Amino acid sequence: AAMTIVSPTAATPDGVEVTIMSTTDAAHTVTYDTGFYGNGTTSDVATFAATKGASMTIISSRGAWGVKCLAAVTIA
Repeated sequence: AAMTIVSPTAATPDGVEVTIMSTTDAAHTVTYDTGFYGNGTTSDVATFAATKGASMTIISSRGAWGVKCLAAVTIA
C-alpha cells in the first residue's frame, strides 16, 4: 500500500497514537508532507521492509505527527 496521512486537526488532543503494521511481505510506504521529524522532504516518507510485522507508531503533538517507534521501517 502507498498511504498518505495529514496532520492531526486542532480537535485532536496531544498524545493520540496510531500504529500502522504490515500484514504482508511487501514494501509499503506512508507519506506525510510535513515530515515525521518536522523537516519536510528530509523525513516525509516511511518505507516498510518487505516483512510481515513491520510497523510504526506515531503520536500527535501540537498539530503534527511525531515518531514514537519503528520496527523494520526507515524514514527518509
